Amino acid sequence: IIKFQGEIKMDKITNSEEIAAGTDATSSDSDSDDISDYDEINQYNTLANLADTDEDGLSDYEESIYDRLYAFRSVLGMELAGG
Repeated sequence: IIKFQGEIKMDKITNSEEIAAGTDATSSDSDSDDISDYDEINQYNTLANLADTDEDGLSDYEESIYDRLYAFRSVLGMELAGG
């Protein structure tokens, strides 16, 4: 918990960033996809108010796990099934 300009914040996002992103200032994970609003905005470039940014049926969290697995296996020179 961070005290920011007299407010108690659950994340590292300012109120103006929360408003711009359309997120819930009282929640550190507005879309409940197990990625914090801060990380969605600053690391993953996904929408912090939509659990499945690209609407492909996989949540942003599921895709982040797959992307990390793919990157790890690529480093090892392994292929993933189906691609």
